[in-house]
Amino acid sequence: MISNPVYCGLIPIKFNCEEQQMVKGSHDPLISETMFHEVQRIITTKRKVTAITDNLKATFFLIGFLICPLCDRKLSGSFSRG
Repeated sequence: MISNPVYCGLIPIKFNCEEQQMVKGSHDPLISETMFHEVQRIITTKRKVTAITDNLKATFFLIGFLICPLCDRKLSGSFSRG
């Protein structure tokens, strides 16, 4: 719903299997075109995930060393909130 250009007054149209073009619609837009493009830029930007990996490594110091005897995958650890 956030990525639908119709909300900012643009209508996507394809001509003969070519690239998609945006045409200004005759309806009143719900949001401004600049706000729509700003939201699209924020959505498509890859964000750096900043997890508490240092805290996890200090607490679960055997992460990556223990191997499951059934599936031969490395075991990991995490905190529980329940």
